[in-house]
Amino acid sequence: MSLSQINDYGIGDVNLTSLMETLDRQRRGYQAISLTHYDDNLEPKIAAGSIVELGGALFKCEADESITGWAGIGNDNDVYIKLVPSGTTATAAFTTAAPTWSTSKQGWYVGNDRYIGGLRKDAGGNYTKKWLYTDPQSPKIKIGSDTRSIIGDQIITGIGFRPSIVIFAAADAEPANKNWSIGFDDGITNYRVYQYDNGTAMSFNLVGSISIRRGTLNRITGSISALGPDGFTITWNLTGDCEAEFIYLCLP
Repeated sequence: MSLSQINDYGIGDVNLTSLMETLDRQRRGYQAISLTHYDDNLEPKIAAGSIVELGGALFKCEADESITGWAGIGNDNDVYIKLVPSGTTATAAFTTAAPTWSTSKQGWYVGNDRYIGGLRKDAGGNYTKKWLYTDPQSPKIKIGSDTRSIIGDQIITGIGFRPSIVIFAAADAEPANKNWSIGFDDGITNYRVYQYDNGTAMSFNLVGSISIRRGTLNRITGSISALGPDGFTITWNLTGDCEAEFIYLCLP
């Protein structure tokens, strides 16, 4: 299979259909969207002037466009923003259902609904950690933070791409304990260096990219157990009582 030429008309042709088809093919997957209140915790809207391709047609925002559905989503949830086309118009809505990448449409979709980004609805119902799908096949980086004090899986989403490696920097939730770790994780291999036992020892370990150890009876260790199209899952082991605060840097 080889690449095919987009423009199939020649100089001098009088063929409006070919010209329209050429323009439609060129704009496939196009997204030039901004959100209002992108850098604060207030309610966002799709900003006036935004343009996006939906299923072969371009749509534009003449004025700031409200996004519906926030009240129906529970607190402490990762939320996506989708555009729902209906004829020559489209509306915007919040949803917790994750999209998949469509190679034919060159965008993140569920059915005909195109997903443009997302955010986090925190414990207080605030609009936090806003992000957009921009250049989704060649993403840059994503930085975030979280905490953990219980055993089990912790799902991190809203990254905007499938990370190939995640770098972690973690610290004891009780700073006076002087316990910390720095780790690297690709979902298969996970290494770390860490200071533990309340700052009295330091070591290198080939198992677990995050570890906070106050002592043999109180420690928490985590590593990535799965990578997904929009984030990753950390599986945690806990002995006794311990809490880790961590930041992460995701790379494509």
